[in-house]
Amino acid sequence: MKISIEYCTKCKWHNRAIWYVQELLYTFDGKIDEISLKPITNPAGTFRVLYDDKVIYRKKMKTDTQPMENTYEGFPDSKFLKQLIRNELDPELNLGHIDKYSTGLNDGECKECKTE
Repeated sequence: MKISIEYCTKCKWHNRAIWYVQELLYTFDGKIDEISLKPITNPAGTFRVLYDDKVIYRKKMKTDTQPMENTYEGFPDSKFLKQLIRNELDPELNLGHIDKYSTGLNDGECKECKTE
C-alpha cells in the first residue's frame, strides 16, 4: 500500500505535507509500505492525497467550476485524513480515540449531539 501526498511548492505547503507524513507513519506503523511526497508547481495550489494512485483527498481550488469526487474545502484534519486512509486500507481497523469523533465520514449523524 502506497500513500502519495502532492503539494504545491509555490504555496509553501512543505511543512504541512511533512506533518501529514509523520502522523500517518505513527498511526499506520507497519501497515503502509510507502509514503511519498511529490512537490508540484503546476497547477499552482495543488494538494492531493492518493492511496495506490487513487485520489482520496483533493483540496478544492478556486478555479474549480465542476464538482469533483473526493474534493474538499481547505486542508484535512489529521483525524479525517487517517479515517479516509483507513477506509481504503482496512475499514474494520480501529483507530481508537479518533473514531469517537465526527469527522464528516459518518452517515450524517453527529456522534457528539446524536442528531442528523
